[in-house]
Amino acid sequence: MSRLTSLNLYGNKLKDVPEHSLDGLPRLRYLRIERNQICAFSPNALAEVKPRLELLDLSGNCFSAIPAQNLRNSVKLMYLDLSDNKIGEINNFELMNLPQLKELRLHGNVLNQIHPMAFMNVPQLQYLYMRDNLIGSLDGNRLQAFHKLEILDVTNNLLQK
Repeated sequence: MSRLTSLNLYGNKLKDVPEHSLDGLPRLRYLRIERNQICAFSPNALAEVKPRLELLDLSGNCFSAIPAQNLRNSVKLMYLDLSDNKIGEINNFELMNLPQLKELRLHGNVLNQIHPMAFMNVPQLQYLYMRDNLIGSLDGNRLQAFHKLEILDVTNNLLQK
């Protein structure tokens, strides 16, 4: 499987991605694990493939937190989908050093708080989808850091100001 560039595990009953289970896939760039039963990752589940991943789809699982350790320093990641999980907040530095990330999907969670330094070194972000959450306020100053942001979707939240 050393030539594999795309792995789609959509709609299975996976509960985890064990450490080293993706080792030996030196060309893997697209990983889709949506609609499974994964609530957390082993700390280094993506360690071997993270430097090359361009697309990671974890939507429709049961994550209650951002799998930060598995995402940080994913220097080629352009598309990240964490929609339709149970994520309640984005803590400081959880989405850090994702220099190529263009699209982030967080809709359909229970997001109610985004900490001030949640996003660090995410300069290419163009599309941010956070609809259908519980967000009560957005700090416009923090959004200014996304110089390339073209679409911000916060439809159906609890915004008051």
